[in-house]
Amino acid sequence: MEKKVFQLNQDHRGISIAAPIILILLILISYRVFYRVLPLIFGGRSAEYIFIALFASLFGSALILWVADPLLKKMLPSGHALTVDSNAKSLTYAVNEEVQQVLENKPDWQMTKWFFRMGRFVKSGRERQIPNGWYCLAVSLKAEAEELTLFCYAPPRKQRVLANLFNWNEISMFETLDEKRNPNLPIMRPPTLAPSIPSRLLVGDKGHIWLGERKRREDGLEMSPKDFQQLLSYLEGVSG
Repeated sequence: MEKKVFQLNQDHRGISIAAPIILILLILISYRVFYRVLPLIFGGRSAEYIFIALFASLFGSALILWVADPLLKKMLPSGHALTVDSNAKSLTYAVNEEVQQVLENKPDWQMTKWFFRMGRFVKSGRERQIPNGWYCLAVSLKAEAEELTLFCYAPPRKQRVLANLFNWNEISMFETLDEKRNPNLPIMRPPTLAPSIPSRLLVGDKGHIWLGERKRREDGLEMSPKDFQQLLSYLEGVSG
């Protein structure tokens, strides 16, 4: 990998707004098509195919949107990108092509990796879209005054692949976000704001990991599982 550009935060707010609108339009258009075409193919009156046309349009539209998801993300990029230059041994984070951070590969690079399982605990923002049973895997990179936190959400099968390839620290969100174990969690809070990580965890044995998790929540950059694996492979190679 001489030079590779990874697109970050692909499931951004623009996608969240555009996807439902596109889905509704697809349903309306496909319903009209099925409503008119089915009687021509099988005979009878259009009214006899109302429910069939409705279910076909719902299923077909959802399938089309799922297949076209990568294309939609290319058409509506977030503008956040990470450039990996293996020749210069550097990572460059840019927003709309404006450089925000540059991490040069140096002997004092600090890399911390951790993961946790998504479950029935308090979620906020993007994490509300992630199914229970999936995993969040993250890596924190520090070089002098610069720091980047990157992560991905992955299904169990992909998590097992990544777990076998690299060494990880495991943490449990139930220690901080489970309402049954933490009755003092605030009930009313903005949907984009997760509860704070208790100070007892920040100063504990895994304090540096929980500090990384706090930074991930604040300004972490999301990658696709495939891109995340490629990045870790590069990082493990240059850091080793």
